[in-house]
Amino acid sequence: MERVTRRRALAIAASAASVGVLPASAVRAQEGAGGAYDDDDRWAAERARVRELGFTEDEALCWEYIGRAAGKFFELPVLHELDAHEIAEAVHVFQNKLLSRPTYRRYLELAKQQNAARETD
Repeated sequence: MERVTRRRALAIAASAASVGVLPASAVRAQEGAGGAYDDDDRWAAERARVRELGFTEDEALCWEYIGRAAGKFFELPVLHELDAHEIAEAVHVFQNKLLSRPTYRRYLELAKQQNAARETD
């Protein structure tokens, strides 16, 4: 069994947190059921979840792409010990911007409705 260093543990945790992966128990259940967990199925489920939150299809794709990119980054050899932390922070900024878009869209809709109502009064 491979020895997990503190650096590797942090990279794994940052990677999992940044891409919004399924719980580890769900992944283990899939792997134990006779095969590797299908990456395309996982991302389809992730896109469906964020669509339920009000993401557009393009926003859901951005969510997926940033997650895939972060995951690929954490597969690269470590060149500097702070890279994982900095990438995780950058990914979280991107995710927070995406997460705020449905709410901000709704806010703009309400403001437009209220302004239109005031103009008719």
